[in-house]
Amino acid sequence: MAAGVGALLLAGALTGCGTPTQTPSAEGENDTKALQIEKRSCQTGDTVFLLQDTTAAEQFYEAYFDAEDPFEPVDVSVKTEGLTPQWEYIVYQEMTVQAGETESRGYQEILRYTLYEDSDVITMEVAPGVTEELGFNWLGDMLTWNYEGDADKVAYLKTCTMEELT
Repeated sequence: MAAGVGALLLAGALTGCGTPTQTPSAEGENDTKALQIEKRSCQTGDTVFLLQDTTAAEQFYEAYFDAEDPFEPVDVSVKTEGLTPQWEYIVYQEMTVQAGETESRGYQEILRYTLYEDSDVITMEVAPGVTEELGFNWLGDMLTWNYEGDADKVAYLKTCTMEELT
């Protein structure tokens, strides 16, 4: 239960009620931050693709990782013992331009999703450093949770290539 509450709080903070690309500016408006998604093999560590087009990355994230109903209960009691990690999807967001800076400082990892061989289980991890930046240090162990993904979406995520996305 506590993990579910922590997950909802952090997901809400990261996503801003949508994809993790909106951040309030000093003027109270939403500034769009660029988003990238990398697919990486867990066995070799090789990158299969890096989706750098922000619009395509946002659409991909919304279609395959963003919960349709963020308040729907998620069963975070799903276990990964005995499962073999197969693919990782790493979500990067453009770093916030600080006062006095004129251009982006690059990208930082904010989320990581792990898919497993012969399973629809997905592990979601909030990247180290993100919680400190948002002031959520108190979340502790609630930054990683497992859930049963939609079978069709998981099957697609395991096989999709850059050519299919562009």
